[in-house]
This record gives sequence, structure tokens and C-alpha cells, in this order.
Amino acid sequence: IEYPNSKLSKNIRRTIFYFFIFLFLIISPAVLMYTAGYRYDLKNGFLRITGSVNIDVLPNTAEVYLNNNKLKTKIPIRLNDLTAGKFSLTIKNPGYFDWQKNIEVVSKETVYIKDVVLIEKNQPILLHEGEVEEISLSPDNKTLVYVVKKQDQKEIWQKNTKTGEKLLVIDSFPPEEPILITFSPNSNYYILSTDKKPYEKLFIVSAQKTKEIFDFAAYVKEPIYKFQWHDGQNSEIYYDTSSQIFTFFPETKSQIFVMKKNFLDWYMEGNKLWIIKENSSTNKMELIKDSLGFGEIFSEEKELSAKQWEILVAKNDFVLLKKINQAEMLLFTQNKKYPINGEKFFISKYNNWLITWTSWEIWTKAQNEEPALLNRSGMQLQQVLPLDKYNTLGLVWAGNTTVLFPYYLVSHELISQKINSAGSDSDNRILYFSGKHEDKDGLWKLKY
Repeated sequence: IEYPNSKLSKNIRRTIFYFFIFLFLIISPAVLMYTAGYRYDLKNGFLRITGSVNIDVLPNTAEVYLNNNKLKTKIPIRLNDLTAGKFSLTIKNPGYFDWQKNIEVVSKETVYIKDVVLIEKNQPILLHEGEVEEISLSPDNKTLVYVVKKQDQKEIWQKNTKTGEKLLVIDSFPPEEPILITFSPNSNYYILSTDKKPYEKLFIVSAQKTKEIFDFAAYVKEPIYKFQWHDGQNSEIYYDTSSQIFTFFPETKSQIFVMKKNFLDWYMEGNKLWIIKENSSTNKMELIKDSLGFGEIFSEEKELSAKQWEILVAKNDFVLLKKINQAEMLLFTQNKKYPINGEKFFISKYNNWLITWTSWEIWTKAQNEEPALLNRSGMQLQQVLPLDKYNTLGLVWAGNTTVLFPYYLVSHELISQKINSAGSDSDNRILYFSGKHEDKDGLWKLKY
């Protein structure tokens, strides 16, 4: 076909057409190889496969070093064309602890360093001088309750973390007994008790009304073997005696009978009562869900003695049991059972991440994943604390306190000396701890 007034002949047009086809055949494989991570090494004259590193941490003013070479790019950083291999990564910022990790770049893959907030370096501030033992922070981070040991008694103090106001609540606990401080989920009340069952001393204290203290043990007049705050927004306590379960309302000082206690242990999840009982005909331990309703058997265990186990928590169709007086736990899901080493636990408020620990091990359980061993050490772990929404952890050991970034297994020291107890305001990144600092005993506040 000839086009009028065209300066290009048929042969020329055909040549151009074939040229573009040839160009396409050359460029397309090159683009595909480039996107797959292949690079041509001009110096050595061969193709090499590369990987990438993405870095996005806070504060974004931090400096990043790769193999001790400072990167000129600001955070967030994407490093392409990295030859596969191992690298030393260091993130620094004035006034913060260095974050260091050895990373391995793999061909055609990207290493992500994200959801990391560097830890500030600050000096603790003294809030209360004295021999402070247990401390507990309310769920809304507004009320701090702590125990001060005197020569012949223990004092319970309450402090408003916003205004700084503090007051003496009770000064009548025996000096040799450990004290439990248990806040309600809505932070309106807390319970003070000894940690030995049945509870000989049990007081309900208002966190908002000065000096409103209710002697709950005297009110019940029977031994109390277990109590639990209801997980709703209203202040409500479930408790049991040797034969019955009740619910008590601190605001009205009234109670309602729930049911007879013809089982060994219980836990209230919302309006569902979980129980452990032993079937007398089959000799199996039965874990029953919603015994106030349809009474579904969640698990039957022939090899376990029901008398040896207690329910720690039930949430989102998993149940955590602990062997009484042993560092053994069982995690039940809808379809599986997992043995875990554990004495204590907490569930992250950010993503329901379950953490259990003993003095030598930490185990974790994320949603839709199996439990995994996170850390093992002989340093005598005493407490594990959530530090931020990215699940950074504070680990209180027998001799110091460290920070652990669990997704990267990066850690560094936060407090160099022994502390007694700690509580974390993970929203505002404040650690409250009791113990000695610079040869002075007391309650301390540390911004991290």
C-alpha cells in the first residue's frame, strides 16, 4: 500500500517496523530481568542477582549505617541493587539507644525493617521515696497504685499520673504478705488482696473517689477462693465461695446469685461461663464453654486430672489453663491443644498477642499461628511488659531491665540495676518502676 505525499517508501516503513520488533525483543527481557533483581556488573562484566532493604522507623530523623557506612538517604529508605550477602545495620539518633542488627539480603527478595520506634535515653524521676514493692498501673494509665514497706506494716498509696496528686489508701497490711493489685477494665475501681487463697483480706477501692474503701471480705463473711472483674464497661465482680458464684456491683454494694459451684474452676468471658469439671462416669476432664447457656464441651481430656488445672483466661475461642503450683500451661483452641511453659501471662491490647513466661523462657501466640518460643535465658526473668503498639517488650530480669524488639530479636539494656516491680504506659511511652536508683529507694518514672 502506498500513501500519497508520504516521504517513506514501503521498504523504509518495513525496516522501521522490524526495527521496533527487534527493540521490543531486546528491551522486554531486560526489563523483566531488572524487575526480577538482575543487574549487569560493568566493572566485572557479568550479570548478578540483587536484593533490597526497606527501612521505615521512628524517629525519621535517625541516621542509618550499613556496614558502618552512613547512608545519605533520609528515612524512609529503600536500598535496591544490593548484592546478596550479610550486612551490619545500625540505626542511630542523638538521645536514643542505637538499634543494631545483622541482616541477610537474599536475591530477588526484600528485607523489611519497619514498625520500630527507637528507645529514648532519659534519667528516671523520683516520685516517692521509700522501700516500694509492688506497683500496678490502671488500664487508662491515669492511676498508679503501689506498696510501700514499713518496719511493721505495708502502706498502699495511690497516685494520679496526670496531676501528680498522691494519697495514702491503707496502712494495715501485714509486712510479710505479698499484695495483689487488680484493676477493673474501666479503671474505676481496683481490688487489694493478699495472694494466698482463700483471700483473708480483700478491699475494693475507688480510683476516682478519695478514700472510698470497701472491706469486701468482711461483707461476704465466707472464704473467697476466686474473683474476677467483668470485662465490660460496667464495674462488676464475679467471685465464688466454696459452693456458690455471685456477681457484685461496687457502685450499689449489691450482689446477684449466679449459680451453684458444682465444678472445680471457672472463668467468665463476657456473658459466657467457662468451667472445668471431672466427669464421674468417664473420668475425663471436661472444659465446658457457656455453661450458663448451651453448655458446649470445648475439650475432653482423659489423661489430665481436673483437680490440677485452673483457667487463667478465655478469649476469642482460645482458653489458657495453668497447672496449679507448676510452670506448665495448656493452650486450647477450637481444634488443637498446645503445651507451653509458663507461670505468668498477658495479652497485648493492640492485637491480642498472647505472651507467657517463666523465669527462663518466653512463649508467644499470635492469631492463627501456633505458639512459638521467643527467648530462653538463665538470667531469671521476673516480669514482661508491653512498651508500644508494635509489641516491643520490656524484660525485667533479676539484675537489670532490657528492651526486646521481638520481630527482629534485637535487644539492649534500659535499666542497669535491679528493680522490684514495673508498670508501663505504652501509649505515652512511660515506665514506672520501684527499686533503687543512684543509691536511693523509691518509685520512679522513666520516659522511654
